[in-house]
Amino acid sequence: MRSRGVAVGGLILVWGCGAPGIQHAQVSGKITMDGKPLANVAVSFQPTGNSLNPGAGSSGRTNENGEYTLDVIGGNGTKGAVIGMHRVEINPTVDGNAPVRDDDRGGGGQPVPRVRIPAKYNLKTELTFEVKAGTDNVANFNLNSK
Repeated sequence: MRSRGVAVGGLILVWGCGAPGIQHAQVSGKITMDGKPLANVAVSFQPTGNSLNPGAGSSGRTNENGEYTLDVIGGNGTKGAVIGMHRVEINPTVDGNAPVRDDDRGGGGQPVPRVRIPAKYNLKTELTFEVKAGTDNVANFNLNSK
């Protein structure tokens, strides 16, 4: 039993911390939909790769001009994203809080007012981006509502 507890504890430690030697680079950009800035949406980058732990994901939120800057999730203020390929999701939010999905409802069963973002940009995302070392990465995404 003791070895099982040690193994589980080790996995939690690996998931909770970035793997040694993982490097980050600054990432910012602009999100538009049909040519217009998309304000107050959640942007998330999840590293993809062959290793068990390619690193922590990153997230940001767009301002009124559709601009965002990424912060590493659980990175204690680390800016940017892990160097390498990422799966990118862009999700609507409610009042600047957590991302919402099409089936989410507000109080009283009323639909939550928010911008509609097609699933090909979130749940079934087709978006990817490669974060490169030694540079300020600009990741602009021009979405189409159709």
